[in-house]
Amino acid sequence: MKNLFGHFLVFCILIFLPVSAFAKGDESHKSSVKSKHYPKSRLELEIEQIKKEMQEMKNQIRIIAQKTDAESSEQPSARIDMVQLPSGLKMGKYEVTQGQWQAVMGSNPSQFNSCGNACPVEQVSWDDIQNFIGKLNKLSGHIYRLPTEEEWYNACQASSPIEYCGSKDIDAVAWFSGNSGNSTHAVGGKQANAYGLYDMSGNVWEWVDTCYEGDCAKRVFRGGSWYYSPEYLHADYRGWNSSDFRSFLIGFRLVQDR
Repeated sequence: MKNLFGHFLVFCILIFLPVSAFAKGDESHKSSVKSKHYPKSRLELEIEQIKKEMQEMKNQIRIIAQKTDAESSEQPSARIDMVQLPSGLKMGKYEVTQGQWQAVMGSNPSQFNSCGNACPVEQVSWDDIQNFIGKLNKLSGHIYRLPTEEEWYNACQASSPIEYCGSKDIDAVAWFSGNSGNSTHAVGGKQANAYGLYDMSGNVWEWVDTCYEGDCAKRVFRGGSWYYSPEYLHADYRGWNSSDFRSFLIGFRLVQDR
């Protein structure tokens, strides 16, 4: 069980690592994604604000010391529940969980564990995920991969341009700074979007396959996380960082080609 000091230490590391940047698309991007052009504007994170919030989290975070009996008896499973979208693409109904990661990899790198196997896996880099996918494909006989940024965005919007992925009411569809209690939550705990996809906004950012501005040493993630305010969970926001970057803010979901 990771203690409070562990959370504080990781936040300190996060502050002084190269922090990923976020950009908001122009208004035309809200209605459709017809090209692979994305905005180049950069919004730097406010370091002083993060330090202030980090101190608040130091005072507030409480990690449950023991799992419930139900969580303890639950066996990790590698099964991925998929939703077939109108385009024909099959996308993960939920973010990949700690239980699924452990079933495939035999270990769990995540910082949070208050919801057991149902918590989204985090502390995984884009590179780590490629290793996971390779093993999952061999284990399952299916072909899984990360969605492209365009696939992710279209699935988020579900044919109906909206501020967050599934609603104008962020509290209905997302775990964010205003309701998360400074932690991730079991996947599927909020309202799904019109395609039946959960947590497309909030809980954890989601790595996608797309390179950042043609630089494939950097990869994009979308959707915002439990730590961020609503503006960062807007459907048009994107983050990026090096493909080997790990954070308890970032996880992923999969798509299935066959």
